[in-house]
Amino acid sequence: MLSYIMAIQVAVSKKEKSELEITGEVPSEIFESHRSDAVKYLSERVNIPGFRKGKAPENIVAQHAGGMAILEEMAERALGRAYPDIIAENKLDVVGDPAVQITKIAKGSPLGFKITVAVSPEVTLPDYKKIAEKAAKEPIKEMGATDEEVEKTIAEIRKLRARTVTQNEELRTKNAGGTEEGKEFPPLMDENVKEFGEFENIADFRVKIKENIIAEKKAKEMQKRRAELTEELVKASSIDVPRILVERELDRLMAQFASDISRMGLQFDKYLEHLKKTAEEIRNEWRDQAEKNVKIGLILTKIAEMEKVSADPAAVETEVKHIMEHYPGAREDRARTYAATILKHEKVFEFLENQGA
Repeated sequence: MLSYIMAIQVAVSKKEKSELEITGEVPSEIFESHRSDAVKYLSERVNIPGFRKGKAPENIVAQHAGGMAILEEMAERALGRAYPDIIAENKLDVVGDPAVQITKIAKGSPLGFKITVAVSPEVTLPDYKKIAEKAAKEPIKEMGATDEEVEKTIAEIRKLRARTVTQNEELRTKNAGGTEEGKEFPPLMDENVKEFGEFENIADFRVKIKENIIAEKKAKEMQKRRAELTEELVKASSIDVPRILVERELDRLMAQFASDISRMGLQFDKYLEHLKKTAEEIRNEWRDQAEKNVKIGLILTKIAEMEKVSADPAAVETEVKHIMEHYPGAREDRARTYAATILKHEKVFEFLENQGA
């Protein structure tokens, strides 16, 4: 088989805002070399009567999944193999995921493609240490939790537990205690606080609740401080943000939005109807925020580069494992890139916050 990098001829042209366009063709020999793997992959994911998973022949798989589905899977595999070589051979400092467009695809023919990528834009930073030092000089408010806050939180926990318990009519009539809109819920006792975690008794439960309230307040204060710090850094920095990075961030925000709506037990389309908005309208409303998010990421990455800050490899692997467990369909390479970036940025924040120490 021909070497990928020797066989694939590409042309790289500059676009606006630190973007490049890569066009080229994957020779038919290399493109077709991915057919058997593509067929096997699809046959394992399509229920085909009379065949075990992964054992159906190509013509049967094509009948059930479609011939174009096979070609598209072949294209994804071919370009997934070629893309890293193209980037390395052309010494491109790419950031973010590429936008891939197939320009020609057919059985037994070369695969035509166009890839738009963003390269590291010029990031002109202010005196970030001075900005961070000024922000760090602001005294942190003393955090505490009142008895009223503790009791309110406990009441919410009791109500939550009651809603679960009273799903069964028999339990609802049997349990004693206070009521919420006519619904009974069990009283707080040493035995049942253990259902919420490793608590010894009611007194220990109240202590832990108070600690959690304080920790939550501190976390919110830290988020507020970081938001103020990044706001100052964005204002004082100069970045020509690649549009493709903004679009990718909008993709992420919209996917998170849809996931949040789904977890609430609502249908995304119905929710948009309730808002009297389209997904595109919401996407446009979030465009400025997405651009700001991208700028913050580029600024933190640049500071990490200048200060030689990096994520701990062991921590990255732990986070990747966590992501893959919770999102089995996620690509491991993307999960690793995401984890490394998030952890590296956290290190940068810690570095900036220590400037006032």
